[in-house]
Amino acid sequence: MIPVSLTEGKQSGWNCQMSVILRGRKTDGNQFEVPMQVESHQPKDDSFTVESQMQGVVLAVVREFGQKAAAAGL
Repeated sequence: MIPVSLTEGKQSGWNCQMSVILRGRKTDGNQFEVPMQVESHQPKDDSFTVESQMQGVVLAVVREFGQKAAAAGL
């Protein structure tokens, strides 16, 4: 049996999750940390190669991460 920690929040198909802690320093010298997490779920599609499907789900996460970072003013 697969542990719940590996399956919780997952859907059938391709799943990708990225958790990041952005650390930086403001122009005034103060440091900051911003935790961010993004996920993508895409259905499996046998008309595409496994490699292209994996690339697609990862690219979706990277795009969403960029959008969240921009929206947060980072």
